[in-house]
Amino acid sequence: MNDETVIALPSVVVARRLLEQLGAFDEGLVMCEDDELWLRLAVHGEIDGIDEPLTLVRRHAQHSGSDIIAWRDRRRVFEKLLRSGEWDRFADVLRRQRAEMAAGLATSQAMCGLRLAALGTVLSSSRYSWTYPQWWHGALAAVVRALAPAVLRRFARRFWPRRNPASA
Repeated sequence: MNDETVIALPSVVVARRLLEQLGAFDEGLVMCEDDELWLRLAVHGEIDGIDEPLTLVRRHAQHSGSDIIAWRDRRRVFEKLLRSGEWDRFADVLRRQRAEMAAGLATSQAMCGLRLAALGTVLSSSRYSWTYPQWWHGALAAVVRALAPAVLRRFARRFWPRRNPASA
């Protein structure tokens, strides 16, 4: 499976007893509840994958979602895994992922005009993210977007690549 792989709900088979033992979706998450469940299941049992499409997902204009919510929820998933203690051997990877999600969240907030939220995310995530180069790139992009005058932001939009949380 590659980084673009999506695990669609109807393509997963889980032993009922394991799902009952671990609990279902985290209802506090809006968009990434399935990611969190797959990771919890992976800790408690073997997983296997078939490297071919089992489900077709059709995207259209009526799909709902928000980059901000996706980045926020993915960050919360990594924070939850770090707190659980079950993933201690992967703590370095989880911390790096959490830092990247925080940078993505701040950048998305800035791009949506939520300047104070973007700056708040950069400041609050700096205490645990400052050691990761990936975070610095996103954090600086968010700060520039949040503080730059409107004319400069319009000019920069033409040349600055957008990040997609699905590919993170």
